[in-house]
Amino acid sequence: MNDKSIVRFIKIENSQFKGVGSYFEEDSGEFKGNAIGMVSNVMRGASSFDNVMIANSTLNGTGVKYAGGVVGAAYNSGSEVFKVIIVNVNITGSGQEHSVGGVAGKMRSVRIKEVYIGNTIVKGAGQEGYVGGVAGYSSGSSIQNVTVIDSNISGRYAGGIVGCSWSDKVSTCHVIRTEVNGRFVGGVIGYGEGSEMKNATVASSTIIAHTEVLLLGAE
Repeated sequence: MNDKSIVRFIKIENSQFKGVGSYFEEDSGEFKGNAIGMVSNVMRGASSFDNVMIANSTLNGTGVKYAGGVVGAAYNSGSEVFKVIIVNVNITGSGQEHSVGGVAGKMRSVRIKEVYIGNTIVKGAGQEGYVGGVAGYSSGSSIQNVTVIDSNISGRYAGGIVGCSWSDKVSTCHVIRTEVNGRFVGGVIGYGEGSEMKNATVASSTIIAHTEVLLLGAE
């Protein structure tokens, strides 16, 4: 989606999405081969998505950098995604430095509001992966009024809301009966720098942090 695109009242059910990309490519143009989402691969500045429902669907991004339930990658100030329902969805990404999220794989300067994610699996496979219930990797964004419930989130950097968060504002977010599993994990944010968080709840959830053991043998 280019600048100032508007997408409203989208319903996706019983669908499968699969992307095979080259995560060695640099980001350019329309991020060809690097992003996949059920509504749009890429979302650019001042675009708006609202009233999106996704149910009983799967997305599998093999070798794709950015995989998200709604959009693979969302960039630039002015973009917003709100009133989203995601239920019984499986989102998986793999590759080097991948970002996988229930709403967006990676986002920068985006506003997220009024999101419900239930009975959903968000998983990243491979090293240096960022995985979150809403976003795998986020910077300079606003995330508010979000519920993640009865879900499973796993990756090296894993968070109930955001896997890796830089200078975000996260408020009124609830993670309930959800398992978060990884190396750097948090009920809300897996790893954060300079982010603000308030009115967040983690209830009846399981947070599992793994210790990495490196074995060096003689060659």
